[in-house]
Amino acid sequence: MNTTLDDLNVKLLEHPLHADTVTAYNNRDLDHWADLYHKEAVLLDSTGKQAAVGRDNIRLALERFLALNGKMKIETVYAVEYGNMTVLRGVIELEYTDQTGTLQKMVTESIEVATLGADGIWRFKVDHPYGALPRTAETQS
Repeated sequence: MNTTLDDLNVKLLEHPLHADTVTAYNNRDLDHWADLYHKEAVLLDSTGKQAAVGRDNIRLALERFLALNGKMKIETVYAVEYGNMTVLRGVIELEYTDQTGTLQKMVTESIEVATLGADGIWRFKVDHPYGALPRTAETQS
């Protein structure tokens, strides 16, 4: 089979995986959120180093963000789909109230790799929530 540009689908609208992530977070549905990751997925931390491998470990990491009890938004910057695979870039905003009652806003720029399952659900293989942020001294080591 020859690959052509017709096989490549670039989307600039909200990707279903980003929409599902927002829905799961804002509904406080940890089970659904964790299910958006492959069983052997990788979630990276802000330094780009391995933070969690496998859905069970990722679930623990997600639980910490869910505990913030915030409100999430994700803007899909782009999604490049090729067959059942996609590379995503998003802008993630998470607003929450800290322990002192002060409103906080976390903004990151993500890069993710995901695949479409036979069940029609997109799932992360690699999730780097900070992957599109500029490099800093802490991330260069």
